[in-house]
Amino acid sequence: MIGWYVVGILAISLLIVVQQGGHYLVARACGLRVNRVRIGFGPVLLRVAPRDGGLWLTVLGKLTRRLGAHDAARHGPAVLELALVPVTGYTEIAGLSPFEEIDPHDRGSYANAGPAARALTVASGPLANYLLAVVLFFAAFLGGGRAVEERRVPVGVGEALLLAVQAPPRVVAELIAGALDARAPGREFGGIGKRLAGEAQGAWPERLHLLATLSACFGAANLVSLLLARRAKRPP
Repeated sequence: MIGWYVVGILAISLLIVVQQGGHYLVARACGLRVNRVRIGFGPVLLRVAPRDGGLWLTVLGKLTRRLGAHDAARHGPAVLELALVPVTGYTEIAGLSPFEEIDPHDRGSYANAGPAARALTVASGPLANYLLAVVLFFAAFLGGGRAVEERRVPVGVGEALLLAVQAPPRVVAELIAGALDARAPGREFGGIGKRLAGEAQGAWPERLHLLATLSACFGAANLVSLLLARRAKRPP
């Protein structure tokens, strides 16, 4: 039983790494300055940070070894951290916070970037989760077919790909509708929980389907949270 909890934590960690990796890579490609990428919360287990012209690894707060040379233009100032409980994460991009003071001449600030760069940076994390969900759904449909009433029907590569592309927004909408319906008088939330629990206990295609569903939900939640944060007014 404990082993499955560990597998669950590792699966969620994978979704977070993909999400924050998307933000980091696109922000860097757009010329924005990434100050920190953190996976997890609690005490920091591993940290990679630039220092004295090199990239240094710190384990449990103790500087251990130099990993290589640090090229400021190529690597930027980002500090990479892995914390004890790897079920959350964030990418700290200069100028992204609405409460951050902005230098109008800072070309690496999100606040001074063009509309396309800002949109790509915000959308990159959810898009990375969407693409991962598509890959996982594709493997699940190809290996387990699609459900028709009470049985599974094999599908070909083309149909599996089409179903995989359509699945992420569909499963998110179904979960939202199910959650809203569960709050109505006389309704129970158990249906969603039973379905997800059944996928977790099923064969590998069902487990891939569950992980893909979680990836799609992570992406949707990340996009909504970033859009709400950007709507906050900067302090005078």
